[in-house]
Amino acid sequence: MIVIGYSKVLSQMPGVQLVEISPLRYLISMQPGGSVDSFELALIDIIDHLTPDAASEASLLQDLRKVLMSIRRKQGMKKAEILLVPID
Repeated sequence: MIVIGYSKVLSQMPGVQLVEISPLRYLISMQPGGSVDSFELALIDIIDHLTPDAASEASLLQDLRKVLMSIRRKQGMKKAEILLVPID
């Protein structure tokens, strides 16, 4: 699991949802069937084409990309499903 701060750019990616687990801390949730490789490639494309209004997120996105790349190269990445149930 990777916990990140809020990212407007990531929250707008198709097939991706940010799940708040504590104030200002989010898990990245992908739709079933989505691959981590596709997510990483989409992230690279986003970084390469950041608009000026999203430039403030560049550091977060680049750090996330580096983490994904490092884990992938070590062949340590696995995708799993987690059930999150809000309890009132």
